[in-house]
Amino acid sequence: MNYTKGTGELKNWIVSENEFNSNNLGKCEAIMCLGNGYMGVRSATEEIYLNETRDHFVSGTFNKFDENEVTELPNIPDFTKLNITLDGERLDLEKGELKNYSRDLNLKTGVITREFNWTFKGKEY
Repeated sequence: MNYTKGTGELKNWIVSENEFNSNNLGKCEAIMCLGNGYMGVRSATEEIYLNETRDHFVSGTFNKFDENEVTELPNIPDFTKLNITLDGERLDLEKGELKNYSRDLNLKTGVITREFNWTFKGKEY
């Protein structure tokens, strides 16, 4: 994680992941989580990976089965997962070659952007 990417008026406002590593998905999902006081979302990637944790919560909702169980926030349906295919191949950054990867959270605007070049089976995307 890089906390010094922003410059000018964005200095100290950009949190950046500069390298994709599926072993670090949980850390990045938690650090780059988004919320507006009503709904909170872990920032999982759009495509699916084995080590991810997809959580979406709504404030004021609780789940408790019985009096001996701890009250928890229930997960709402996942609205961020996409099945991305390119020329019939499922996007999987663990396969092929990955260059110029960056996922940035702008803390000032609350916007996450992700950019990369992916080469798979001789094609660059």
